[in-house]
Amino acid sequence: MKLKNHVYSVSKKTGKTLLRFVFLLVLTDILVIFFPDELQKIVQELKNTSLQVLAAVLLLALLRFFLEGAIIRTAVGNSGETSITLKKGICCAFYCEFFRLFTLGTGSGIAEIYYLSENGLEPVRGTGISLIQYTLHKLAITLCGIVSLILCRQELHQSLDSRRGAVLGGCLLALAICAVILLAAACRPLSRFLFSLAEKPAQHLGGQWPEKLNRLEQQTELLQTESCLLLHEKKRLFGLFLLNLLKFGCLYMIPRATFPPGSISPEKSWALCALVYLLAGVIPAPSGYGSTEFLFLMLYSPFTGTARAGAAAVLLRIATSFFPAAIGGIIFLFQKKNTPDVRG
Repeated sequence: MKLKNHVYSVSKKTGKTLLRFVFLLVLTDILVIFFPDELQKIVQELKNTSLQVLAAVLLLALLRFFLEGAIIRTAVGNSGETSITLKKGICCAFYCEFFRLFTLGTGSGIAEIYYLSENGLEPVRGTGISLIQYTLHKLAITLCGIVSLILCRQELHQSLDSRRGAVLGGCLLALAICAVILLAAACRPLSRFLFSLAEKPAQHLGGQWPEKLNRLEQQTELLQTESCLLLHEKKRLFGLFLLNLLKFGCLYMIPRATFPPGSISPEKSWALCALVYLLAGVIPAPSGYGSTEFLFLMLYSPFTGTARAGAAAVLLRIATSFFPAAIGGIIFLFQKKNTPDVRG
């Protein structure tokens, strides 16, 4: 019950959640006030969206979450504790997306740990699995983004002008973040040395810093434990990485489905979307809201025009957040209805 209470405590973190909502409201107000003409064109493009395009977008979104479910199923594997079926893995993927939207990014990991624990997996193991998924997720995003940057370097050189330095800087920062995560997962002596160095500064700062450092150290140890298990099962590790690449392959195809034929080539659209998600990961915005759309407009507009790029960004957000979160909300309500109340 402690873990269940911990999951529901996510909704009590009103301070951070309200700040995230305020951020999005301010961003929306800025767009409405300063770019009314562009917004009107984007709305018109959305009105002209055909049912076939919408169906293709939602189908790709479903396929992406089915692959996410396969990732969860493969990450858990078959152990003495439990065996998560593919169906439960898919339900877990939608369930987590509901909490990601509801908490603007803060509750997805906790929701996964809770869901897996309800299906027989120890919370400690669930935490390690969630962390290893995040590591492979970041690795796949970084790899796809860097490859895309190399493939599209000539087009980006011509279209970004003065923003090329910011894009390259963002890519280098994303590489650095990915390298730190991989080192934390693979090198236990190095992480212990770094945490020992950080211990005194954290105590000097006081407040919640020692507790935060201790929590981070515990999570790092869980990540390293799960990494060691996967390194002894190279076939499963390769399968997880391949599923992540397929998942992002579906995700990055969504924008191309929204553009009319001949407006942008499929390979260029895929590469630009990969670069969008790579750069969005280094901008401190709640779960990529706002930053993804901004980068999408910046990178796609030179090739498709602002109106089409804006409409595609909205459809991408619907496909990646709102639509799967709605399915996840239904799963959450169904699970809550069928969970026995053991209070008293």
